[in-house]
Amino acid sequence: MSHHKKVQGWIISAIFVVFLAGLALLAEWNGTPLYRILYERFFFQPMELPPLPDIPPLRIPHNGWEDVKVDQVCLQSNLSFPRNNEFEKPEVMMKRVLEEMGFQVVSSDCDFTLAVNATGEALSGSYQNIGGIKKAQTCHTGGEILGEMAVTATGHPTIEVAIFQRKEPPAMISGNTCPDQNASPVGSMMHVAVLENLRKLFGAKALWAELQVVDSSGSDLFSESFVLRSEGAIEFLIEKLMTGDDNEKWNADLVLSHLGPAAIEAVPYLIYLYETEHWDNGTLRNITLMNLSGEDPKAWSKWWKTVSPQITALLEQRNSPVDLLQAFKSDDGFIQNVAAALLMQLGPDAIDVMPEIISRLESPDDSPYAIPSPAAVRILGTIGPDAIEAVPVIIDQLDHYLENDYTLSAQKAHYALQSITGEHFSTLSEWQEWWGNQ
Repeated sequence: MSHHKKVQGWIISAIFVVFLAGLALLAEWNGTPLYRILYERFFFQPMELPPLPDIPPLRIPHNGWEDVKVDQVCLQSNLSFPRNNEFEKPEVMMKRVLEEMGFQVVSSDCDFTLAVNATGEALSGSYQNIGGIKKAQTCHTGGEILGEMAVTATGHPTIEVAIFQRKEPPAMISGNTCPDQNASPVGSMMHVAVLENLRKLFGAKALWAELQVVDSSGSDLFSESFVLRSEGAIEFLIEKLMTGDDNEKWNADLVLSHLGPAAIEAVPYLIYLYETEHWDNGTLRNITLMNLSGEDPKAWSKWWKTVSPQITALLEQRNSPVDLLQAFKSDDGFIQNVAAALLMQLGPDAIDVMPEIISRLESPDDSPYAIPSPAAVRILGTIGPDAIEAVPVIIDQLDHYLENDYTLSAQKAHYALQSITGEHFSTLSEWQEWWGNQ
């Protein structure tokens, strides 16, 4: 009888041990179920790491400058604005960014000259009840920056980029301080204006250097970077993502996330990091506009295996706006988004497909296919001044977005109109009035 009880006790103990083992496997370690950790440790075969892309050499990415040696730069600046000692001098900040990019900033015998000329003016508004003073006070709460940045070298075309920043004084302000001219936002605006134009001139490496030097979160810096069509931008970010230190990897991931579908080439590298390092898949979701998070740790690599031939074909057509427009008409939302991003990267070279995009926006019900109007508006905006005939249809789209409270789409429509016209109106009525006078 005692032997029978012993056997029964062993059986109960074994069941209890199995039960505890099951609970342990269902438990989590740093947010990951233990059964998945064990599976990945002994059975899981991660996606093979693709070869790292080639990084273009440091150069000025503009026509006519392909053969210019760009090791040394002479920096000339003439900036006039109300100074605020809280901010680093823009001249010093520009030098640090250029050096972070790999240039040597010298005073003579340089390969090219970067000249920056800009003036800043504080704009004021009238406010009451500031600092306990009931009487109206004039406070400098806005500002405007005007100027230009130019790159010159003997025997090569001059590259000029207009500098413009404007902030209207708000209707109301909080706090107890009425800013004078030196405490106005002009100082910070000058920083933004200068950095923005360095990005336009030098592309990906300026973007990266700015992030390293200015220590920004990156969200404002890189949301528009696909518009700049920076040579080697994605390749450069992929290299930092895969080989950089922890801070560089985090920054690269942040930038790729803000690029969205334009960063499609980074997807296999992000999948590899997700499978081998438990890298957060938020950037994968932002680029692909999909969410494959679940119990299958191979879900992303399985999906990529099925779509990569289509993506490869699209990337091979990246210089053909007509072929990209055909993909943009696709009823596959993922392919449509990638095609739209590639069309935006073409900028003025997408002019050949502009008439069809305008026609589609003007008469959506007469079209045999559907395209998302916000993406179409952004494509027209990246074409720039050559898309002037698209202005009325974009204004109509802006009216539609505002009427339906599509705030982000309305913002992108404003950007498109500014890019095409060079004007900087902030309301629908201003755009309508300006176009009516043309």
